[in-house]
Amino acid sequence: MIDYILNVIIRKFIIMMDNINTVINFIIILASFIMVIKVFLDLSHIQKAFLDFRLTFTRLIKVYWLTRSNRQKYIRLYIELFIIRSGAKKVTKQMFKTISDEFISLRDRDNPEIEVADCSFLITERFNESVKQYFDYFSKPNNMSTFMIPEDKPVSFISNITIKEGFLSPYVLIDGLITRYADDWPGILDKYKLFFNDSGDVDSQDLSSLFCWLLWGPSWQPVFNKKSYAIFNYSFGDENNAIPVILPAHQNSFAQHWIANDSWGENCEIQLKIFSSNSYIEKYNDLFTLEYQYALEQYRNKGDDFACIMEYRSHKPKYLLGDAKYYCTAYIWIMLERITEIFDPFSIEKCIIMFEHANLADNGHRSFLMETLISKTCAYLVKKHENMVKNNAEYKYRFCIASSNDAEIAFRKKVYEMSQNDEYKYFNDFIITKSIRTPVGILKDIDYVFNHTDDETVSLIDIKDDYAGMTDLCSFYGNIFFQAFPDPDERESLEFLIDYIRESAEGEDRHILILKQNTVILGGMVFNYFHKANSGYISYIAVDENQRRKGYAKMIFEGGMCLMEQDAKRIKNKSIDYVYLEIDKYEGEIPQNVKMWDKFGFKRVNMKYIQPPLSVTKNATENLMLGVRTFNTVENYIPPGNVKCFLTDFFTRSFSIPDDIIDKYVKETEKRLDEKDASKLFDLIDKTASQPNT
Repeated sequence: MIDYILNVIIRKFIIMMDNINTVINFIIILASFIMVIKVFLDLSHIQKAFLDFRLTFTRLIKVYWLTRSNRQKYIRLYIELFIIRSGAKKVTKQMFKTISDEFISLRDRDNPEIEVADCSFLITERFNESVKQYFDYFSKPNNMSTFMIPEDKPVSFISNITIKEGFLSPYVLIDGLITRYADDWPGILDKYKLFFNDSGDVDSQDLSSLFCWLLWGPSWQPVFNKKSYAIFNYSFGDENNAIPVILPAHQNSFAQHWIANDSWGENCEIQLKIFSSNSYIEKYNDLFTLEYQYALEQYRNKGDDFACIMEYRSHKPKYLLGDAKYYCTAYIWIMLERITEIFDPFSIEKCIIMFEHANLADNGHRSFLMETLISKTCAYLVKKHENMVKNNAEYKYRFCIASSNDAEIAFRKKVYEMSQNDEYKYFNDFIITKSIRTPVGILKDIDYVFNHTDDETVSLIDIKDDYAGMTDLCSFYGNIFFQAFPDPDERESLEFLIDYIRESAEGEDRHILILKQNTVILGGMVFNYFHKANSGYISYIAVDENQRRKGYAKMIFEGGMCLMEQDAKRIKNKSIDYVYLEIDKYEGEIPQNVKMWDKFGFKRVNMKYIQPPLSVTKNATENLMLGVRTFNTVENYIPPGNVKCFLTDFFTRSFSIPDDIIDKYVKETEKRLDEKDASKLFDLIDKTASQPNT
């Protein structure tokens, strides 16, 4: 009996063990299957990420093994090293081994750093295409999740890039005609002939000089603001062999030193971080001043031709300059315009461009050529005056812009010195050294001239009190303005807008800017510049409803900004500080106009804004937010004194109500501004979406 029981137990145990083995075998097989799937998925990720390099299966396995300890990080690092070292092309067996060996030395570092000799490869088409593919792949939501890439930051390389040799300078490179027209040399010649034929008084020598200056593209030094982001050039040998470098505001101590010592930069080794240009510009656009935003716009417009942007991390100056390759040549230049009336519109074909090609790294050479440039320019102006007298004509030359602030100062000094000599006393009247133009306005005009054909001509017109101006104003009001603002309490009358243009106002400059294509008006903007507050105010902007989403509102807005900046330069001899506007409060879905103003860089002043009644027959309203765009700071704060100054002027000059009522609203506004945190600035969309009635 016992034997029987034991036999039964043993058989049961054997059956159970067989079952357990079956389960274990199943689990092992399943785990192996899952592991194989994971391996193939990982290999698929690697293959897709390396698609441009077409790695063999053996090399995929090698990369898979080398990145095993942290694939989210190391696959990206390996690709970055591959892009830099391979020259963005297929590699030999030996080169693959060399890259793999270098990767092993980099992967365990907290801040991996890839070194390159100079910036030449980083501006090639091959590099741009590989970087574009890298960012396209790692910007996809699924891949961002797989590789643990933060969604709230611009996509960037894991590694830093160290460039061993180059010249860092506070310049922005303006695209030349070769870039604009690519291989279309006849297009450049046709534009030259068009300039010459359309203007009988164009000097062929001046025109040739202009086109030579524009051909390769000059560099230009915007006004540097220590509180804002800036764009510098890092070049090797020539300004056109250069990469743009973003300088964050917190990294600008050395640039302040340059400015204090009137330096044009320095030879150095530099460390950079490579970012996706699209995501970087979208994230940080508002941290740049207007002049640098012009350059950012050029990068954005290049699209696929400008896939990455490089942010400054650190640099090491190089003091041993005996080697011949330590240099950077660039244009130093001055632009003047010929005018007959003080407010003649800007015309590029009537400009004089004088330039020299200087070695920026050699202060002695640069100083010598700067002096040569100034002397040559003044000598040429003497010749121009002789021609004017000889031809019994009457015009003047006015300074526009220069490659840098020190060139402008040197020119003014030379003109003043010559005007003290009896022989050149006519310089006092013949040459106007104070510009009323803005660099961005001039550069945008140049862009327009060379980027548009005659059959798609679109022009911005600052309406004047003449027959053509009043005709355009009536057309704009009837066809666009009236429909855009159907509520009578929200719009001004046509009579008001006519008087607005006709009646000059002390302490303010008034503008109605329209966008016109041939004879058709596409849109317009009504705005003022207030002298005392050095601030602008946008009353209205409207685009024909059939012409929206074509970038016309942005074109009108930027044109208005240039005009207000021009007013500030002419009246205050400085850049404009702020531009204000009123925006309707809202609940729920974000209105299109709020999205537009947010995109244009406006923020909300944190105060309970009250707008006085537009006239004695209308009512005051608290259903508005006060928006502001800052130009000389990126802080989320606005001085209460400027808001008070602006609103006092705005209320006094813009509302048809008695002075005692105006005073009442001014005092109420000052009271609200004195409240705690009233002068903080908040994003239009983020804050108003959650607290629309604050």
